[in-house]
Amino acid sequence: MKKWKCKYCNEILIIEKKQNISNHYLRCDDYKKYKDNILTKEFLIEEYVKKEKSAYEISKEINIGVNPILKYIDKFGIKHRSIKEATNLDRCRTKYKKTCMNLYGAENALSKDTIPYKNRNKTVLDRYGVDNVRKHPDIINDIKIKVDKWRKEKDIQRQKEIEEYLGCDFIRLKFND
Repeated sequence: MKKWKCKYCNEILIIEKKQNISNHYLRCDDYKKYKDNILTKEFLIEEYVKKEKSAYEISKEINIGVNPILKYIDKFGIKHRSIKEATNLDRCRTKYKKTCMNLYGAENALSKDTIPYKNRNKTVLDRYGVDNVRKHPDIINDIKIKVDKWRKEKDIQRQKEIEEYLGCDFIRLKFND
């Protein structure tokens, strides 16, 4: 057991588990006031929207957990970023490229002549006997089946559109089977 002092209300607690600290914050009025004073709509718009920081980055800067930040983002009606949107942010792409340059000497981990690229190609060659997985007969066949199915679905859709447009049901498109 350790002694722990809340930096917001200065209460000293005996801590058995980390959960005890979280429970304290749930009922600590001084912590709630601190959150309310810092996590304003203007602050979150500036940091999360304009500066494009993640909730995690904001939490580290202001020493508040990620969950309260996300709750306040919801509370103020600020749109959450999807994973795709977050990874496509300029600052995220720049960080990714910088990391890849440091680790692999290229902007992408699977760029030609990087170690992961060579390892992947060696694995494909060892497992499937081809230098590119799309050259494997099973994969070529799977792709052909999916493309043919898609084409048939599109042909059926086109036929229905023509019938609706012409107001008849006797038009038949010839399928290439």
